[in-house]
Amino acid sequence: MDQEQHTHGGGSGAGEPQGREEAARLWHKAELVTPMAIRAVATLGVADHLAEGARTAHELAEAVGAEPGRLERVLRHLVTEELFTVHHGDRFALTATGEALRSDHPWSRREWITGEG
Repeated sequence: MDQEQHTHGGGSGAGEPQGREEAARLWHKAELVTPMAIRAVATLGVADHLAEGARTAHELAEAVGAEPGRLERVLRHLVTEELFTVHHGDRFALTATGEALRSDHPWSRREWITGEG
């Protein structure tokens, strides 16, 4: 078996769609983007700044000292993970799950996630 077949499962063939699905499942299990994104917004205290209502990524970035474009990408990823929602295309708000990132939430997980608790 040459290196190409060993690394990529043998190229195209009858098992390719299944192999692609299995590789996607493996990536989903191993990817670290979501935990790192959650830790980043917890460390920055983003949820505390959303306690009063929805804000734009630019407003949040200014409040927490982050770069607006990067923060928006992280927030949009966490929308897909149901920690935030988007209103009117650019205003982010907390979901019930995201509320647990607030420092004043009765079941707050912020300190646990950031390693401060």
